[in-house]
Amino acid sequence: MQISSLSRNRFQVVNRTQKKNYTKACQKHEPSGFCYYIVCNGKKLKPVRYTKQSEDENIGEIFVTRNQKSIVRVWSSEVKSMIMTDEDKIGFDNATKCWICEEFYRG
Repeated sequence: MQISSLSRNRFQVVNRTQKKNYTKACQKHEPSGFCYYIVCNGKKLKPVRYTKQSEDENIGEIFVTRNQKSIVRVWSSEVKSMIMTDEDKIGFDNATKCWICEEFYRG
């Protein structure tokens, strides 16, 4: 996933005290767009992209809405059955920990 941002209102904060003097450069970053890919059933789907069309668009809200639509699309897609041999099934039924992180199952 990639999120683009625009830099706005560059300003400096100057702090002068008897002990320290420093200037800190500050910027406000506003999101301006996003792009992400969905992988479903081993296939990379068309990227979901959006770039802000006007200053007043709420890119966070648009991102969440598009993400929700993508999730519905993935969950409503055809689910393919796993192909497991008899040996795979026995290993699955007798497993006590995750093969990826090696954490033991609880309960």
